Amino acid sequence: MTRPSPAGGAPELVAFGEAMIAFVADRAGPLHEARQFSAHVAGAELNVAVGVARLGHRVSFAGRVGDDAFGSMIVRRLRAEGVRTEHLVLDGGAPTGLLFRNLREFPPPEVAYRREGSAGSRLSPDDVRAALAGLPPGTIVHVCGVTPALSESCRAALLVLTETARARELPLFVDVNYRTRLWGLEVAAPVLRDLVAGASIVTASRHEAALLTGEDNPADAAAALIGLGPRVVVIRDEILGAVASTSSHQAPIIVPSPAARRAVDPVGAGDAFNAGLIAGLLENQGLPDAIANAHLCGAAVVGVIGDIEGLPTHQELIAAADDIRR
Repeated sequence: MTRPSPAGGAPELVAFGEAMIAFVADRAGPLHEARQFSAHVAGAELNVAVGVARLGHRVSFAGRVGDDAFGSMIVRRLRAEGVRTEHLVLDGGAPTGLLFRNLREFPPPEVAYRREGSAGSRLSPDDVRAALAGLPPGTIVHVCGVTPALSESCRAALLVLTETARARELPLFVDVNYRTRLWGLEVAAPVLRDLVAGASIVTASRHEAALLTGEDNPADAAAALIGLGPRVVVIRDEILGAVASTSSHQAPIIVPSPAARRAVDPVGAGDAFNAGLIAGLLENQGLPDAIANAHLCGAAVVGVIGDIEGLPTHQELIAAADDIRR
C-alpha cells in the first residue's frame, strides 16, 4: 500500500451528508437506563470522509450544520482530521442534528433522534453545485441512503448530484444505508434504486441488498444491483465477509473478513468499511485487495466507542495487514 500525499491539489473525495453530534451512553444497557453520555462527532458520510482522510487522501465534506456550538464542534473536528470544510455551510436558521444512543456490543443500537428540521436536512441543489464546481474528472463523490430520507430538499439535491456526477465523469460512490426509523420501504425503495442506478460504485448490507432486489443470496443480489447500472457492487455479509460483482466480471468475488475481534461499539463499522474501500480504489488497488483493507478498517472501529475514534491511519492499516499475514 503506497500512501499518497494529502497536501495540495483538488480533493480526491467529496462527501455529502448530515453531520451530527451523537451522545453515546457511557455504560452498556438499554437507553432508558442511561444516565451519562459522551459527545461524539458522527454522521455516515462524515465518518467516511474522516476515514479516507486518515488513510492519507485529500477529502472535502459538504453539507450544512447549525451556526451553533455543536456545529462549531463538528467543523473544528473535521479540520483537525485534515478534512476540508469550505463547502460545509453554517446555517443560522436551523440547529445541528443530534442523536442519543445506547452502548452495546451487537447491533442494532437503540437510537433517539433530534434531527427533524436540522440544518443537515436543508441541503440544497445550490449547495451541491457549489461543492462540485471545478472538480476534475475522476474525483469520487460519496453519499448514502440516509441523506435522501431527510427531506424533499435533500432528494432534489441528490438528483442534481447524480446528474452532475454523470455529466462530469465524477464516480459516484453510494452506500444504500437504509434506515427504517427515517422512512418506510415503500417510499425509500424507488428513491434508493434510482440512486443506485446513477452510481458507479455501490455498497450495501446483505439485508439492504435483499430489500432492493428480492434476492436473498448475496451473489444474486449483487448481480441484480449491477443490472441497475453501477460498475461495482460490494455487499457486506456477516458470514461470507463481502461479495462483489462488477459489470465486467460476472462471477462473484468473495473476500472473507478477518477473524472477528470483540466489539465494544459496532456502530460505524460499515462507514469504516466504505472508507477503506474508497482509499483502496484511489490507490489503484485491485478490488479484492481494496475490500480486504476495508474489512480491516471496519474491524478497527468496533473496538472503540464512537463512530470515528477507531478509524485507522495508513500506518495502522499496514500494521493490521501485516499482523493478518503472520
